[in-house]
Amino acid sequence: MIGHYLLTAVRAAKRQRFIYGLNVLNLTIGFTAIFLIALYMNYELSYDKQWSGGAEIYRVEVENNQQQTVTPFFNAQLASELNKITHVDNVYKLAPMKDWFWFDDQLQIEEQKYKLNNVVAASQNIAEIFPVNVIQGDLSSALSSPNSIALSQKQALRLFGQTDVIGKKLNRATSTLSVKAVFEDLSEQTHLYFDAIVPLDAQYLGYVKSYHEDAYIYLKVDDVRSVTSIETAISALINAQRDKSLARVSARLKALTRIHLEGTSQGELKAGGSLRAILICVAVSILLFAVVGINFFNMALASLNKRGREIGVRKAMGVTRMQLLMQFAVEFGLLVSMTILISLGVCEQLLPWFSEWVGRSINIKDGSLVLIPLSVSLISLGALFGAISGVRILQKPTSFLLSGSLESGAHAAKGKYLLVGFQIACAISLIIAALTINKQLQFISALSFGYQTEQRIYIPQIERTALQKDSALINRLNTLSSVEKATFVDNDLTKEVPIRMSLSWMDKGINQSDIRFSGVGYDGAEVLGLKLLAGRDFSSKYQSDWYHSTANNTYQASVLVTMSLAKRMGFNKPSSALGFTFTNQDGSRHHVFKIVGVVEDVKVGSLRETPEPVLFVCGLSWMGKLAIQIKLAQSANAASVDSIEQIIAQHFQIEAIPSQSLSENYLHTYQHDAFTGQVIYLFSALAVVLCCLGVFSLAAYGVRARQKEISVRKVLGATRFQLVTLITNVYLKLTLSSAVVAIPITYFVVTDWLAGFNERITQTGWLYTVAVLSVALITWATVASLAFKAASTRPSLILRYE
Repeated sequence: MIGHYLLTAVRAAKRQRFIYGLNVLNLTIGFTAIFLIALYMNYELSYDKQWSGGAEIYRVEVENNQQQTVTPFFNAQLASELNKITHVDNVYKLAPMKDWFWFDDQLQIEEQKYKLNNVVAASQNIAEIFPVNVIQGDLSSALSSPNSIALSQKQALRLFGQTDVIGKKLNRATSTLSVKAVFEDLSEQTHLYFDAIVPLDAQYLGYVKSYHEDAYIYLKVDDVRSVTSIETAISALINAQRDKSLARVSARLKALTRIHLEGTSQGELKAGGSLRAILICVAVSILLFAVVGINFFNMALASLNKRGREIGVRKAMGVTRMQLLMQFAVEFGLLVSMTILISLGVCEQLLPWFSEWVGRSINIKDGSLVLIPLSVSLISLGALFGAISGVRILQKPTSFLLSGSLESGAHAAKGKYLLVGFQIACAISLIIAALTINKQLQFISALSFGYQTEQRIYIPQIERTALQKDSALINRLNTLSSVEKATFVDNDLTKEVPIRMSLSWMDKGINQSDIRFSGVGYDGAEVLGLKLLAGRDFSSKYQSDWYHSTANNTYQASVLVTMSLAKRMGFNKPSSALGFTFTNQDGSRHHVFKIVGVVEDVKVGSLRETPEPVLFVCGLSWMGKLAIQIKLAQSANAASVDSIEQIIAQHFQIEAIPSQSLSENYLHTYQHDAFTGQVIYLFSALAVVLCCLGVFSLAAYGVRARQKEISVRKVLGATRFQLVTLITNVYLKLTLSSAVVAIPITYFVVTDWLAGFNERITQTGWLYTVAVLSVALITWATVASLAFKAASTRPSLILRYE
């Protein structure tokens, strides 16, 4: 029986090559896109799933509602108290070392000097939740012995050229580290990123102050229902030891498997994914599947309509309803199966390009657990759609089927217009979304954010001791023809300014807590590209600008403040703030700061973050590491940048530190939004193509069904233009009706997306008009080409048997 069904399916496909060919093209495009999205989503949702017991592990994050910020860091000393909270089984600590001044990352191996990259300090129990695969040595020994270290394979090969390095020494200025373990490089599918682990011991904890937020803290809970009560207890613990002048904060626990997609915007070990991007992919996949499904259903119905007489004959010969439905299910299930094989082949060919596009190492084998059930579901749906199409045909009387009425007049297209209208609405919505995202990203790139990124490079991880008033390195860099100006900074403004300072201006009766603070060197405003509204830049001509001590533990420095901070101080005019002094108390040190310049407000990091006032201090940094920022001359090129990197490496006698382009760093801040835009662009194009296929197939069938009507009208004197207009008007009205439905829904969704930006565009009517006109034009051109061909056919060829 099955063999007979298959044979009939092959014969039907041969007789209707055109419509089957369109259906294969429709399904191949749709399935390939859906498979690629499924592989990407599976990859993103698989992060940190490899750690056993991950469902019980949470990371502590601290939220400041007043500042609207969330940090993944927690105080390592205070974390020891978390074990006392009910339902907390254990506490695990992991602290990145890149910004801590006390951790010496300058190494010497034999005569060669290196910089130790991507180092974390970890508590002894960290392997309980993150059991890295140890190749050599003993990780527990490395985490329990002072001056010990565990290296990744990559780090061991970089430093020693081999992985057999147990017992090797890493010489530093004040101590020597002994290699106790080598572990496999971490998988890409984890939020973790480190190449070396040192013990989080008393030496580290001795530097931690009560106000430091310096470590990632993970908790193992014995009951996931107790998460809310644990968050409340941690919040109370933090606020109890927090200065009363500071804003109250709240703790929240983030499930381990959610960190990659829902992590904080700043402070992660590596850039994470985006839950918003995943949700958009899901929405686009559903729309795409709906468009493909509508095309498939319409083409299946059209195919069966053309076989009306055949179906009528078979019913007259005694074939049962169930047998016919089984025949249709097998036919279309087979069609979907063959298309899936083609789509998987296309998908495998496109995967290298797609992986590079999304920035992930995706392969089909890892996604087989998703693709197999997805394929089975698609085949089942194909068979179901085929059977449903058959039900509509079999509801007709046998005499009606034998008369051929299924292929005639308006009845042939009845019921299909609503489905095609949905496709057109999807195409309009996606085009509007694509145009809006593109416009918003262009707006962001052109927006003034208070500093400059063009022709500026950033060299991170410079030793804190290099921050000197008269720096030989800075002086040498400033003599290069490729350098306009160079100075020290301690933050990349495109990312974050994590350090905050409590300020007082008591003569005005005001205490202001938690102001973002950034340390810079001479010529800081010029190098950063700050726009001076009043006053001057820091300059070596004014020696008192640089942070210096006076008497009785009092330290002074000149500062630049943003206009928003000047207004908080009570100055409405920038010039009025010049010369004003205010203070800060850092332990036993009393700081006195004098305003020498007021700059335009600076938008640090993403425009999704709430803008805050910023204070720039000359010669003072509380960061563990510094950076050198350079304003390049227009004549500078890649060779110039390489030369700068080599000069810095020679000065510190280390490997060259790769520089970062600030303009690229700024664009990287919006990589998820850019990716979202690219996804929308691609699938808007696919939706339009599939919509055209749907309209083309419906129009082709509709025109064929109305061929006799067209011929009669032509005999009666209708012109080609009148005939084309008659047929295309139906589809133009359909497009207009679809637009009426699509526009309000799209406006609501796009408005919600734009609300995530503090600076955003205003939606304009022309953008919606362009989208509707584009789809209308494409629809008209598709239908008009078929209508013109039908109108050009000689009536005698159509009516000769009438």
